[in-house]
Amino acid sequence: MNIKTETKLEERRLIDEIFRIAEENSASDIQLTAGAKPHIRTKETFIEAGGLPVLTSADTEDIAFSLVTDIQKEKLKKCLQVDFSFGRKNARYRANIYHQRSSISISMRRLKSEIPTIKQLHLPEFLPDFMRKKAGIIIVSGPTGSGKSTTIASMLKTVIFDGVHIITIEDPIEYLIPHGNSIVDQREVGTDVLSFDDGMKAVVRENPDIIFIGEIRDPESAKIVLSLATTGHLVVTTIHAFPAIEAIDRMLSLLSDKEWNRKLFAMSFITVISQMLVNGKGNMYPAVEVIEHSKSIQQVIIEGRLNEITNYMNSQRCLKIEDSLRRMQNEGYIDDYRAVLDIF
Repeated sequence: MNIKTETKLEERRLIDEIFRIAEENSASDIQLTAGAKPHIRTKETFIEAGGLPVLTSADTEDIAFSLVTDIQKEKLKKCLQVDFSFGRKNARYRANIYHQRSSISISMRRLKSEIPTIKQLHLPEFLPDFMRKKAGIIIVSGPTGSGKSTTIASMLKTVIFDGVHIITIEDPIEYLIPHGNSIVDQREVGTDVLSFDDGMKAVVRENPDIIFIGEIRDPESAKIVLSLATTGHLVVTTIHAFPAIEAIDRMLSLLSDKEWNRKLFAMSFITVISQMLVNGKGNMYPAVEVIEHSKSIQQVIIEGRLNEITNYMNSQRCLKIEDSLRRMQNEGYIDDYRAVLDIF
């Protein structure tokens, strides 16, 4: 056995051992950094993965390059970081590879194998109704880590038996959505498509009924989402903003707040669902605010009076954040909704 083969074998043994320890401890996260031992995060703590050596720069680079595709490797070299997802045996992970102190570090989060239901997420039962609209924009907003992707995956799963074609453009793919009686094509940026913009520009030629765009990041993606929605497609997407009015304001600012774009958005949005995870009894639970399209809210947006939207949230499927927190208290997930509301 030559030195190169021995090195590859040792590298594989190290990777296997890291994942074995993580899985045995039901770890949610794995952290690999040169100059430190591998660490894992469990519900209780962030600890060393027992019995493993301190990683060298060569170790973290070898592990990183064993996880990525050639396209992702090139992106890492060019951008010095890359997001992606991958499957390993019966588990899936979302990963970020990045540079620090001129060496590579890797953060990996284990993804849930099953998509939770709306009921399991303690979300309003009417949310899947929005997925059966023929065209328009559904925005799910909130800060990083607030469960936006999980909420959308749960909503998408409710329509897979409706005989539709769903195309997603994600960075990275977090949940594998089953086909049901439909076709679900999931495209990962860096693996299946070069960029969000490339994927969004091509999607109209791919015969979709529902399009999920992982995130609106810039004016270009905001304009493409608006164009797709106003040409007869149902578009689901996310924005980093909370609460729901801030998400609308963010979208309008990305559209340059031009009068025509404002009007188009006001007419085409179906709902804005904004969520934030709050500490409850034994778990984290989403506090949700929902703004559903109505003629009154449409007019308020067109006229730029966003601060007045709450005055027109009168439909049964509009939900203010305090209503959501009050429901969580009534169902026994939190003690005092007013104390949580003060945080917002």
